[in-house]
Amino acid sequence: MEPEVHRPPPTASVAEARQWEDKIRVSKSAYSSFQTTQREVALVMDVIRADIGRMQERGGRLDSLAERASVLDTSSHEFQRCANAVQQKAEQETSVTSLLMVVVVTLCIVFMFSVSSRFSFFC
Repeated sequence: MEPEVHRPPPTASVAEARQWEDKIRVSKSAYSSFQTTQREVALVMDVIRADIGRMQERGGRLDSLAERASVLDTSSHEFQRCANAVQQKAEQETSVTSLLMVVVVTLCIVFMFSVSSRFSFFC
């Protein structure tokens, strides 16, 4: 929408008519400058809206990542608990096996001495 243009009165002198023309040029220039500024503001607003949309998307992705990190943390604690239980069970089995081997070796040594002592009486 262009600004309203007023015409000089028909009785105006040449100098007054030129002044009117200068005013019209300045008015059109100012209007054109105003339109340009409005277009630039509209472009900046579009960029700002796009940036806000991208920030909201990024916020959603960050929320998703935070949730996944929480699940991963919980899973890692569960894994650590299970790994500790398995390690304790393995250590128990190793202790029992070691004790059993000591008992068997001790019994073998006792048996060998008892058998060898029987044979030593006969010799």
